[in-house]
Amino acid sequence: MSLSQKDKELIDKYAKKIVDKGWGTIAILWLDGTSYLSNIASQMLHVINPTLNMIPYISTIFKDSNQVAEILEEKENVEYFLTKIELFMNEENEKKEKQKLLKNNDKK
Repeated sequence: MSLSQKDKELIDKYAKKIVDKGWGTIAILWLDGTSYLSNIASQMLHVINPTLNMIPYISTIFKDSNQVAEILEEKENVEYFLTKIELFMNEENEKKEKQKLLKNNDKK
């Protein structure tokens, strides 16, 4: 199954949210550990979706989780998701390093 542009945008959105919340490393460990079981992992997401939707704060974050679960049924899509999380984490780290350098230069 090839990802449509809409699916890629959705994965990018969730990858960015995961990194912004500080869950990047946890997500990578979980997704990487379960990528060979991507179909089962996506089915688990289908199972926990009703619980996620009962919690107001979490339901706003994961409102598209059914569609994400369908996308993650294919291992190739999980790899794309992992790549995007890693990319956003690297961008975040580069921003922090630049801020440190600027802060250190301002002290001098």
